[in-house]
Amino acid sequence: MRTLLLLCGLTLCVTNTNAQESARLDSAITVVENEIKALSKQFDKESDVYEAAVKNKADDHVLDSLKEVLAAIHDKFGPYNNRVQDLTLQFIATHPDSYVSARKLIYFVNALPLDSVQHLYNSLSPVIRNSEYGMAVAKEIQKVISGLPGSVAPGFSTVDINNKPLQLSAFRGSYVLLDFWASWCVPCRHGNPHLIALFNQYSSKGFTIIGIADNDKQPQEWRKAVAKDKIGIWHHVLRGMNMKKIDLNDRYGIRSLPTKILIDRNGVIIGRYGEGGEDETALDKKLAEIF
Repeated sequence: MRTLLLLCGLTLCVTNTNAQESARLDSAITVVENEIKALSKQFDKESDVYEAAVKNKADDHVLDSLKEVLAAIHDKFGPYNNRVQDLTLQFIATHPDSYVSARKLIYFVNALPLDSVQHLYNSLSPVIRNSEYGMAVAKEIQKVISGLPGSVAPGFSTVDINNKPLQLSAFRGSYVLLDFWASWCVPCRHGNPHLIALFNQYSSKGFTIIGIADNDKQPQEWRKAVAKDKIGIWHHVLRGMNMKKIDLNDRYGIRSLPTKILIDRNGVIIGRYGEGGEDETALDKKLAEIF
């Protein structure tokens, strides 16, 4: 049996009970994982094809087609991921005195509504909440809160895609939509035509967009995507290439793409769309109400 090492304050300790609990949960998850081995192999195979195409400098049409194939396979994992999530959340709910519960809960902070996460966290015993893992959960919850409507948008200073300084505070007086995306994110790219329409409709009325891309390791792919999708009409920055080396995805509690955050003229977040927030169709309604 595996031994699970846990951080208890500053002391490293081992608990056989936690190890047994974790083993039972892992066993149930393994059943699900075994069911998707063929799908995983298919995804890995297509990933190799894509990487070979990139290495051989295939044209954008070919690369885009391969991305679509990968995205379609990725979507098939959804039902299995939901089963793993249900198993894990059930474990957390029924094991409030387990360090394993706190360790697992960290990964769901951004995947569940805030009130659900807070309920699970508050259901943990005081000892678990005050453990290393429990405090880590609390820290992640606070990050989510900082990116939710009603909070002042965390500021940042960086340089944009044209190497010009960009500060969020400089946009006070305008409505700003932070678009968290990436060149490799197929749903993000599919949504760009609609974003262009929104920008063209409202930019003359005091509305702008700042694209925050998860492309720090592929800046050329980022630039190519901006040019190809014709979205250079608004501002673009990378998530980690800012003056203080702050990860903007981390600062706003972003864990999946695309996610959009709407900020009002006073710098207060008034909408979150996508992961951890409303459906993006709610963004259209919100902008229509504002303008």
